Amino acid sequence: MTPPCSLQPAPGLIHLPPSSPRRYGLAIAPNGRTLFFADSRMHRIVEVDGYTGGALVGSWGRHGVAPGELDHPRGLTIHGSELIVADRGNHRLQVFDVSHAVHFSASRSRAAR
Repeated sequence: MTPPCSLQPAPGLIHLPPSSPRRYGLAIAPNGRTLFFADSRMHRIVEVDGYTGGALVGSWGRHGVAPGELDHPRGLTIHGSELIVADRGNHRLQVFDVSHAVHFSASRSRAAR
């Protein structure tokens, strides 16, 4: 009988702990070191350091509808020095700069759906 296979993270790869079961999206900053993901359950964006195996750098956002607040964020992408977040529950895109300040928030009226 063959023993069960155990998958282990390879050295140098990022291993994110399972403390946030609803992680969506992954964006890599232009420096190639900083990674962002959406923690949909906690309505926030998490920033980790890819060179240290995923050490937490910080997080921002909270549940709400105001600029900078999120409702089940999902997709992420980087454009230059801006992080674009698909704020699913609020039906909008939010654009953050590197200091986590909101540059732009665009939504589609729910009545237009």
